[in-house]
Amino acid sequence: MTAQVNTPRILQAMREKGWNKRDTCVKCGIHWDSLNAILETGRIPPRLPTWYRLLNGLEINEKEALIATPHRTARLHLVSDQRPQASRVPQNKQEGDSRVQTKGIFPGPARD
Repeated sequence: MTAQVNTPRILQAMREKGWNKRDTCVKCGIHWDSLNAILETGRIPPRLPTWYRLLNGLEINEKEALIATPHRTARLHLVSDQRPQASRVPQNKQEGDSRVQTKGIFPGPARD
């Protein structure tokens, strides 16, 4: 499970205190952009001290401020049931030439 910000609860706590966004930023000690990002995206800010300053200033706990959401899992889709075949590239080595030529792996001319 992952968590998302309970934006309505944050806004309710602001209303209970009679604070607008500016008051909340000043009294909680957070930046205006941080508060807007929290309220607009519903995500916990990357800097956790910002999150905890907001919660402490609004006097709400983490359980009130978060909503549990189901975790999304990655899905694998098989395109074919065959494994890709490795192809052998002939190594064209001439006397005195220490370069190994690999076709199609690295673009451009072979390097010494």
